[in-house]
Amino acid sequence: MNEPQLNQAHPHQDDNEKQARFVVLPVNNEPVRFEKKEELTGLEIKQTAIAQGVDIKLDYVLSVVRGNGHSRQLGDTDTVKINGNIEFFAIPDDDNS
Repeated sequence: MNEPQLNQAHPHQDDNEKQARFVVLPVNNEPVRFEKKEELTGLEIKQTAIAQGVDIKLDYVLSVVRGNGHSRQLGDTDTVKINGNIEFFAIPDDDNS
């Protein structure tokens, strides 16, 4: 009658592990969930944001803004280290050259 219970000591452990693998960062002030990685490329950031409904296009110019207010443009192959103190903005490319 005393059946052993399997892995019920930590019922929320799987949820915590899943949360730890993702980080939510703003793209054009919209929350976007990214898989936690050492680095992401500009293209990966735009693709992820588009897949989650952010109204941008792949040819938009992407910038990263750090917590200290400094920003820089991020090309499609450029990488950025992911942490919780950054946000992204993507705007149409107005280069008419």
